[in-house]
Amino acid sequence: MEEIEYFLNACFNYQMKNPSVSLDYVDLFYKIASETEEALAPFFQTRSNVDVDKLTKMTLEEKLEIVNQYFKEKEIEFDIEKYIKDGTIDFIDYNQLAFDFDFQECLHGRMYKEKGINKKLIDVSENGFVIDMPLFVHEISHFRDEPLESRNKISALFSETLAYAEQFIFMDYLSELGFFNDMQILFKLCIGTLYNISRSLKKIAKIILTFKKIGSLEEKNYQYFWNIQSSNNKEKEKDDYEKNLTFFKENLDYKFGYQVLHLLGYYLATYLLNEYKKNPAFIENIKLLHEEINKGDFYDCLKLMNLQDLGESDREKILEALMQIQENYFQERGKVI
Repeated sequence: MEEIEYFLNACFNYQMKNPSVSLDYVDLFYKIASETEEALAPFFQTRSNVDVDKLTKMTLEEKLEIVNQYFKEKEIEFDIEKYIKDGTIDFIDYNQLAFDFDFQECLHGRMYKEKGINKKLIDVSENGFVIDMPLFVHEISHFRDEPLESRNKISALFSETLAYAEQFIFMDYLSELGFFNDMQILFKLCIGTLYNISRSLKKIAKIILTFKKIGSLEEKNYQYFWNIQSSNNKEKEKDDYEKNLTFFKENLDYKFGYQVLHLLGYYLATYLLNEYKKNPAFIENIKLLHEEINKGDFYDCLKLMNLQDLGESDREKILEALMQIQENYFQERGKVI
């Protein structure tokens, strides 16, 4: 316990000089993680594995044609061919069938700046399957709103949200093109990742919140902060306290801020997809958000998402959208897969 308190004290001392959104609003992210975990728990009692034999194969040329057509229909300006020719975009062939590991290990992508010349670059996996395409759209989304200088805190907070939202909207587009089974697999992988992030982040956030509010991680303070009163609850929370403390100690390298970005990204993307499906013109709001996040106003960004403050009312709407994802993409002919 003392080791964790020393670690957290150092984190909050650093926070005073270098404020971070993740620690400033750790209580909000705890609520999001807790509510999301509870909502998704019935669907993820076992780990999802990908049977590559069920995935649709497609050449890179065929995939580029589809992505270009999608961008044309949505009036998104991005010259894929130009960026491939000048080396900005690089496709990585992981040749997953030659290795004995989970297919998810082969779904990789990153948008980054090359050191020294401040040039934006995209590396993305090319495994020969339809399921590769949404990840490509995700990285292009990052590219479109990445400023030449450093991101501000709001831009950093919401960049993953936009990338996942554009990925999900494109996945819905592919579903309509006839690749529903492939997208069904990918949606379940994505929402499964959200569930796993929520479970882990909730444990970490519970310890951080106790220390932030009380300044001590003694069990009596933990029980006081979480309002544990009945004997039955005390027994349950004692186990919860010990498990969370152990989990935190075993994961001192847990990148809380990084995990918050992806928690919020997946979480809000489900809502933004639902807003788009209700009104396809909502894609214009998402285009505007690519500019708005770099202006740095949290509430203006939420307003463009048709949200207010991520309070209880907003979170109820987002959870409804999350359940709509389950209804739309986890089922086939009325049967959950």
